[in-house]
Amino acid sequence: MRKQGLQKRSEYYPISSAPGRMLQNGDTLIVSTDRYAGTIQVRVEGAHSGEHAMVLPYGSTMRAVLEKVRPNSMSQMNAVQLYRPSVAQRQKEMLNLSLQKLEEASLSAQSSTKEEASLRMQEAQLISRFVAKARTVVPKGEVILNESNIDSVLLEDGDVINIPEKTSLVMVHGEVLFPNAVSWQKGMTTEDYIEKCGGLTQKSGNARIIVIRQNGAAVNAEDVDSLKPGDEIMVLPKYESKNIEVTRGISTILYQLAVGAKVILSL
Repeated sequence: MRKQGLQKRSEYYPISSAPGRMLQNGDTLIVSTDRYAGTIQVRVEGAHSGEHAMVLPYGSTMRAVLEKVRPNSMSQMNAVQLYRPSVAQRQKEMLNLSLQKLEEASLSAQSSTKEEASLRMQEAQLISRFVAKARTVVPKGEVILNESNIDSVLLEDGDVINIPEKTSLVMVHGEVLFPNAVSWQKGMTTEDYIEKCGGLTQKSGNARIIVIRQNGAAVNAEDVDSLKPGDEIMVLPKYESKNIEVTRGISTILYQLAVGAKVILSL
């Protein structure tokens, strides 16, 4: 990478021509390989009795792993989870972009009176603290697997496959009085589980409620016909602002954090 003033220029040379190349002050040298990896390594975690690290040929699919997994009595094989570093990196990039847009929206809000300007300043400070907390969150990089074609999913080096453990609990998080785990009972609705945890907090109002299935899929609570053991109910905080862009931005970020990192941040 040649640097000339404020400009940068990339040059690529084969390693055989390296002895004849001159480096200058400010240049950056990167040595890379053109060869593709012949194998990949994946980890298998959770409730199983087999190997926890597998080396597979490049281009292997999920079938190659599932055929080697040795399930035990607690393995929940119909909710296999896949975590991918490249997906986590992309989720982090999208989160940072959303946070940047939120900060810009809060700082660019117009005020017509001194009182309104004071309120805008307080809101901007609140959002700044929220953004600082959100930037520390690390997405999990979970890939939602479709049970109908799970065998054909291509694997990447560094993938982590988790076999969930069977459970009889439903977790309730977020804007409820007493976030807790509740034993699953057939016929109980989302509202029933929330009531078991003391109900919604006063500030939650018409909060958005999502259900995270054990395989990582996120569903709006109103679209859930029945809950299953291992489900997680997440009651997201509700924030209202006169600035529509701020309200929309916060709602989007809260959803991203809940789905991508299984985290609920309060403002």
